[in-house]
Order: sequence, then C-alpha cells, then structure tokens
Amino acid sequence: MHAIKERKLETFRELGTEPGEWKVAKILQCEFDEYGKIVNPIFKTTGYQFITPFFDSIMDSTKFNEFLSQHKDNRLSGGPFTDNCQVCGHEIKNCWIIIHEERKLAMVIGCVCAQNYPELGIEEAIEIMWTQKYLNIFKDWVFTTKHHIWHTNQFQRHDSQGNPRFWCNGRRYIKKDAHSFQSELGRLDFSSIGKKEMLSLIRRAYNRDLPIPQELKKFLRHKTSLDQYFH
Repeated sequence: MHAIKERKLETFRELGTEPGEWKVAKILQCEFDEYGKIVNPIFKTTGYQFITPFFDSIMDSTKFNEFLSQHKDNRLSGGPFTDNCQVCGHEIKNCWIIIHEERKLAMVIGCVCAQNYPELGIEEAIEIMWTQKYLNIFKDWVFTTKHHIWHTNQFQRHDSQGNPRFWCNGRRYIKKDAHSFQSELGRLDFSSIGKKEMLSLIRRAYNRDLPIPQELKKFLRHKTSLDQYFH
C-alpha cells in the first residue's frame, strides 16, 4: 500500500506540485443513489485547464485510442468505466475533479486516490452536498419529533406516580431522558449542523423507537465512513 501511495505521489510531484496544493473543485450539482452515495457530480471548472498526466505518459497511441473508445462506449451504454484516474491510471466510473488554484489546472481523479489524500477535501465536499440535500427533510423531522415524543401512546406508559416512562426494546426511559432528548433537538443550530451530527441524532431517535422518515432511515443500515459514498 505504501508503494502504491508513493507512486501516486510521484504524479503530483512530476507536475511540480504537492497533493496539499490541490483541492476538489466545487460541486455544482450531483445525484445520490439509494444508499446516499454521490453519483454523477458536476463540477465548476470554468477558467481551469484540464491536464491528463496519465494519458500523456502512454507511449503506445493504439492503447490510448483503445482507452478513449472504450470510455466513450461505456458512457453511452452505462458500462462499468467511463474514464481513467489521471493520478494512478486506474479505470473509474464516478469521476471527481481536483483543481490547482494558483496554476489554474484541473484533472480527473478516482475515489481511491481521493481517499489516500484527505487534504484534497473530498470528505468535506461530500458532507456539504449531503447536508444540503437532506437538511430540509431533517428540519421537518426534528420539528415533528419534538412534539411527537409526548404524544405517542405506543411508546408511553406511566409509573405508579403517574410519571411518563418509555418502554423501548425492553428498557424504560424515564421522563428525564425524554426531556433531555427533546431539549437537545430544540437547541440545534441548523446553520452549522453536519452529516455526522444529523446521523447521530437520527440513530439515537431510532434506538428510542421514534418514527424516522424513510429518506433518512435507510442510511442507518449502512456505514457512514467516506468509502461508503463512492462506487
């Protein structure tokens, strides 16, 4: 693995740069698959010159033309690969674009290389897009849940003093716990909340048997690490 990373590092240095000088281009638009992974992102690259260090390194023009023809066919047919990572040469389907701001350069990169260099900012870009897509759904869910906690007979029981208790998965949550969770939801700052905090709150509500919208619930079945957002 170390040798592979070193070989990729050589690509950056052959361009006279270091990985930390490159950043993922701004995502203008993207789609999400059923698991919340970003697919078909469209990047802002106006004013940048695309470079192809991997293609430039191919001495055999026949092989180069085979690459281009194969990728063209795959784009039309929905095939497995649509381009090559210009850092390592590996065939890729979902293409990410990184830019060098000072030199106004841009190149295609694959998800494996992106994960090897967190300084490129791929994870931050994913979090921004994920949060933008699901923030309104999350806001509506928070508003509903704050008022729902005390009004669902399915979960609510009372002790001998008449205090509400929650029976979930064989455990009882006393009134203090419900108040605490309700207060936490009420203090949320939606202007700064991120994907990880959103998922944590949804998971905790799910563990309390509180209703979760299907659009948010499906993410609880999958890991939330960076590699789960790529194909």
